[in-house]
Amino acid sequence: MTPVETTTLCDFGAGGRRSDALINTKAAAQEAVAGINCMHSIETIQQYLAHENQHANRTPVQSHLRERTREIRRDESDTEERAVA
Repeated sequence: MTPVETTTLCDFGAGGRRSDALINTKAAAQEAVAGINCMHSIETIQQYLAHENQHANRTPVQSHLRERTREIRRDESDTEERAVA
């Protein structure tokens, strides 16, 4: 992969051009985290997590997906609390 190519989360094992093994490198993991941080739907995150669980089972990606889910739920809870107050 050249530096000018764009990488998406789909490139990591969901039919993309990059090898699943690359996610274990630090740079590839950082790219995956950037993609995960752009996710705003718990349903989307659950789909990616299901894929990871079934196919790649990459612990760093799974951990970040779970953390992103917690962040979204926390934000939703904060929004509900402000609406009540």
